[in-house]
Amino acid sequence: MAPEYTKPTYVVTGLVNGDGKILGGTGGFTVERVDEGVYTVLFIPTFLVTPVVVATQVYPNELSSKGFDTRDNAVVVGADNTRVRIRTGNHEGRPKDRTFTFNATGMGPGLLAEEASD
Repeated sequence: MAPEYTKPTYVVTGLVNGDGKILGGTGGFTVERVDEGVYTVLFIPTFLVTPVVVATQVYPNELSSKGFDTRDNAVVVGADNTRVRIRTGNHEGRPKDRTFTFNATGMGPGLLAEEASD
């Protein structure tokens, strides 16, 4: 059974350019471009447990466009309570620097219910 928490849900959202520059978002985070199409997002402060993270690619980021191949996308490679690794790629499955958004939702920062009763 999952532990109960006394603090509300913590949400970190971001809009990140293909070069790793933060374009917008809420909550605390930094971004490092690790390699072409590979980014590490660090959560500040960290979550208590691994959050649920979703990501999607924003391409070509022009509202007048009808879009491109739906295989141009972003993948959550892995996540823990401190960071998430995201990979963006083209329609051939190759890594490519692309603008992306992410949403991380989880518990924290806060106390476990049993710690709060001590």
